Amino acid sequence: MCSNEAFVTLATTDAYALGALVLAESIRQVGTTRNLVVLISNHLSELIRFECLFMFNYIVIRLF
Repeated sequence: MCSNEAFVTLATTDAYALGALVLAESIRQVGTTRNLVVLISNHLSELIRFECLFMFNYIVIRLF
């Protein structure tokens, strides 16, 4: 992975997180060498947070 560049997205609700997961899968399918980072809210469901663990290289939890 390239350490100085990343694709970064924000997910404040489960609905937005689903879109972020689709985005991450699409970016991975084209063979990116960049890291995938998601900033998530502490309001996301546990299931969605668990799914993010598999799809993103880095997860940043923010209290919104």
